[in-house]
Amino acid sequence: MIADKVYDNSIKDKIESVESIKKVFYVEDLPIENIVELEFKYDIVEFNTALKPFFLEYLLNRFDYDSVVYIDPDILLFNNLKKLFELQKSNSIILTPHLLDNTKNDKQIIDFLSYGIFNLGFISVKNDINGKRLLSWWKSILKDYCYLDLNRSLAWDQKWMDFAPALFDSVYILKDPGYNFAYWNMNERVITKRRNAFYVNSKYKLTFVHFSHYRPQYKDKIAYIDDFELRYKIRVTPEITEIFQTYYDTLMKNGYEYYSKLPYGFSCFDNGEPIQAAHRRLYGNLLRLNRHIGNPFETSSEDCFYNYSQKVFL
Repeated sequence: MIADKVYDNSIKDKIESVESIKKVFYVEDLPIENIVELEFKYDIVEFNTALKPFFLEYLLNRFDYDSVVYIDPDILLFNNLKKLFELQKSNSIILTPHLLDNTKNDKQIIDFLSYGIFNLGFISVKNDINGKRLLSWWKSILKDYCYLDLNRSLAWDQKWMDFAPALFDSVYILKDPGYNFAYWNMNERVITKRRNAFYVNSKYKLTFVHFSHYRPQYKDKIAYIDDFELRYKIRVTPEITEIFQTYYDTLMKNGYEYYSKLPYGFSCFDNGEPIQAAHRRLYGNLLRLNRHIGNPFETSSEDCFYNYSQKVFL
C-alpha cells in the first residue's frame, strides 16, 4: 500500500508495472472517515503507522483471507515463512518482541520502556473474532493517538500493542530469533552462514531482517542513530556485512534513487508552503477540542486553518 498522495500518474504507472507486485493500493482506497484529518495532523511516520489496522481490516473484509501479515517496507526476507503460516492456523495474533535475552541487552531495555515490548514492523492477524476485535480497538486508538510523544508515553502504533496479551485472546509471542533480526537485538543473535543459508545462534534459520534506521547514503553504518556505536557496541562480522550489502543492492536494483527523491504528498499546504510540526500539533489539538476547520491543507478561504495558524504563530 502507498501511504502517500501520488499526484503524477506516471509514478503510479511505474509502481504498478513492477512484476513482483500483484496489486497496489492507495490511501484513497481505504474506507476511513475524515482521512484528511489523519493526513494533516500526523507526520509521515505517524500517518504511515496509523494506517496499519485500517489496511489489514480492509484486506480481510475485501478478500476474506484466513490471515494477513504486515511487514515493514524496510524488511527483507531471507527465508520462507512456513513456520509462521503453521502458527497462523492456531493463533489469532502473532507478535515479535524487540528483545529475547535480558542478560545481553540490559541497557537497551530502558529504550523499550518508551518504544514498546513488541516491534510492529511485523504483525500477523487472523480473520476470526479475536483478530477483528484487535483491529477494531487498534483503529479506534490510532485515529487519535498515533503520535511519537514520549512525554505522553506515545510511540506511534507500536506502544499500544503492549496491551494485546492482556486485552485479547489467542495472542502468540513468536520468540524465534530468526524473525525480526535488527540492530537492537544483534548483541543477542549471532549470525553464521552454512550452505548459502544464514543461521541465528547456530540453530535457527534467518527468516527476515529489519533494516530500521539504515540509510543507503551511509551504507557502511548499520543504523543512522546518534551515538549508535557507543550505545550498542555491535561487532560487525562478515556475515552481517554481507546481509547489509544484499539489502543495499536490493534497494538500488528496485529504484531507490528514484523513489527516495519524490516529495511527500502531504508535506505542504495547497499554496506550496511547507507544513511544520507545529502546524500538525496545533491542528491535532483543535480536533481534540472538537473544533473542525474544513480541509486543513486549503489556504484560500478566509476562515481556513492556514490563516488561523498564521495568527496563532505571530
